[in-house]
Amino acid sequence: METTITHYRCGDCGSEQLIQPQDPHPDDIITCAHCGATWTVREVQEASLEAGTLAAIDKIDETFGKE
Repeated sequence: METTITHYRCGDCGSEQLIQPQDPHPDDIITCAHCGATWTVREVQEASLEAGTLAAIDKIDETFGKE
């Protein structure tokens, strides 16, 4: 069984219709329902972590100022 992912967009076409297995594991495949692009769950997790880290750094810099 598969499920649709929310809060993510395809890096190729911008679609928000991404499909993953019901109980995803790091080597499972996530597929864009629009263009068919694929990524592993691990790749999406790593990209999310990196984006979150960069957003946090930007917020800290914005709040406390850069030197």
